[in-house]
Amino acid sequence: MAMAQGPWVLYLGRCMVGFGMTIVGYAAPVYIAEFTPKKLRGGFVLLHVLMVTSGSSIVFLIGLVTSWRTLSLIGIIPSLLQMVGLFFVPESPRWLMMVGQDEEFKAALQRVRGASTDISQEVADIKGSAEALQQMSKVSFMQLFQRKYAYVLIVGIGTAVLSALVGYNGIVFYARSIFESAGFSGRVGTVVLAVVQLPSVVLGVTLLDSFGRLPLLMISAAGLCLGCLLAGFSFLLQDHHLLKGIGPYFALAGLLLYVVAYPAGVGGTWCVINSEIYPINIKGLAGSFGAVMVCVSSWAVSYAFNFLMGWSSSGTFF
Repeated sequence: MAMAQGPWVLYLGRCMVGFGMTIVGYAAPVYIAEFTPKKLRGGFVLLHVLMVTSGSSIVFLIGLVTSWRTLSLIGIIPSLLQMVGLFFVPESPRWLMMVGQDEEFKAALQRVRGASTDISQEVADIKGSAEALQQMSKVSFMQLFQRKYAYVLIVGIGTAVLSALVGYNGIVFYARSIFESAGFSGRVGTVVLAVVQLPSVVLGVTLLDSFGRLPLLMISAAGLCLGCLLAGFSFLLQDHHLLKGIGPYFALAGLLLYVVAYPAGVGGTWCVINSEIYPINIKGLAGSFGAVMVCVSSWAVSYAFNFLMGWSSSGTFF
């Protein structure tokens, strides 16, 4: 992307980044869910969301003071760090057990639990799960849509797809122009937006395992609704030339509430739910299908958002 002199090289670079991010975005939460202890699983998966949110906030701030070409070059650094770091990370113990690599499975589990930890009970539990999986019949993609899987699939895919369709990508990608359209400083709004995301994810990490998945989802969804309502109301006031002095602050309050509510609940909890809710024989297939649907939905939102804002700013948020 940094060396692009025409649109096609730029598109190629963006496609490669998107391809890599999609795989990492699905594989990382699955990997984390497979090697963390049950009582810490939710917090660890949401910790992954915290890292993603922190990274995107830092990039937002860097993007304010540098060009997109320089930003592309800076993006090489974390990519290289991950490439090198992964050579020192063990394979998922659960996956090693599933493919019959028993000794490697025990060594990997001991490594992630610590040399002095007794893993005998956990080894027995994972082996029991693997044996139960082997006794189950394999499910094809079309069999995934059988009636007996309907409820769990609707819940799992539904939470995943709705996490994208609430519009987060569109709002974050176009945050600066949204603030400017609402009559607020785009630069100041973007900085504030980048900073306020982090405390909400930290709160989500601490509450997820003790508070529960569903209550956190409900609170998050309510925050998203109220945030969109405030932003839509701000643009409605602007359309009718009312309350010009305070109208932009409704947009600021709405967007801040939105980005605070999203990562702590709707944005991160779907990963945890999808790692826990599916029967073991369809977990991989259903999880992969959910990840694909999230990507398609995110693309649709990113592509359509600018056109929708051109149609009606208040209507888009409502």
